[in-house]
Amino acid sequence: MAIDGRGTITALHGGVASRNLLASDTTASLLTVVSDGRRVAPPALAVQRRDGATQLTLSYASLGARIVVRARERASHLTLEITSATPANRIDAVIWGRIPARSVRPSAR
Repeated sequence: MAIDGRGTITALHGGVASRNLLASDTTASLLTVVSDGRRVAPPALAVQRRDGATQLTLSYASLGARIVVRARERASHLTLEITSATPANRIDAVIWGRIPARSVRPSAR
């Protein structure tokens, strides 16, 4: 998975050929915050590597909020875990994805 500096997913690699499976006709934020009934996409993302994991810090300036996500790459998948969400009183909910993927059809043999 590739993510740009605004927390938008820009590529989703998978399959035997490791091709990009992300649909090209739409955008997807990794994590959207719900606050006071509004959905807010992150305007900024900072990335740090530590202790064998990648730490993603998504900042939501209009809310004064920040969410830290730990990402760990496994052989078959990626795990994502929210490790911090501050201030809690500004974050009513979070929405992962939606990650629009292209359909993958097995090749005819």
